Amino acid sequence: MSYAYPLDSDWTKDEIIAVVELYAAVEQAYEQGIKVKQFKDKYAAFKRVVSTISLEKTYDRAFEKLTHYSIYACRKKAQDLTDQSLLKMR
Repeated sequence: MSYAYPLDSDWTKDEIIAVVELYAAVEQAYEQGIKVKQFKDKYAAFKRVVSTISLEKTYDRAFEKLTHYSIYACRKKAQDLTDQSLLKMR
């Protein structure tokens, strides 16, 4: 799918890439599945850019409004799985 992802115009190119890669990882988790380790790595990079919980919630809500996919739901499910597992959302 093609979306206008929620981004901040003040972010650097590398920060934008980190955030977009998490959005893509969440989409992959819902559409076909992604290794938990890969998702956690993308989430960690995202958290270096979006470091506060309130900002994370803001971007998660905006992303979910566009895609109907939740960063939070993926993160919560990934916490309960081993790194070698496949994160597959419904």
